[in-house]
Amino acid sequence: MSVVPEQFRLEFTPLAAREAMVQVGSTVRFTVLTERLIRLEYHPEGCFEDRASQAFWYRQQPVPLFDAQTTASGVEIETAYLHLKFAPQGNEGFTPGNLSIRLKLSDTIWQPGAVDEHNLRGTTRTLDYANGYVKLETGLMSRSGWSI
Repeated sequence: MSVVPEQFRLEFTPLAAREAMVQVGSTVRFTVLTERLIRLEYHPEGCFEDRASQAFWYRQQPVPLFDAQTTASGVEIETAYLHLKFAPQGNEGFTPGNLSIRLKLSDTIWQPGAVDEHNLRGTTRTLDYANGYVKLETGLMSRSGWSI
């Protein structure tokens, strides 16, 4: 029995269409959610997260136009706005040495570990007892052109 009353239950579609997923070996999965948004997943045992997240409840969207090519060194995924290159090295996760995403409109290149100095920040859970400045967490919008 669920602790959430029936009238308050939400229906989610957290699993994206299989045609939008590109799996590399058993440890890496890329999901092209839109032409501007690619979900990156790494798990050393290939256990990927298919449940809804707080930010994305509905990943079941129309499959965007993209091209995925297997190359001698790895995989490349290209949309109208992004060009992802991944060259797996052993069983390690994403590193600046094996993953990059180029934003075509600005020719900006993102790599794991990059610091987003222009993030517009997110929200805070509550303003109870706040008196003045409240530090905000990283948000989904950035003047850098990318966000994590």
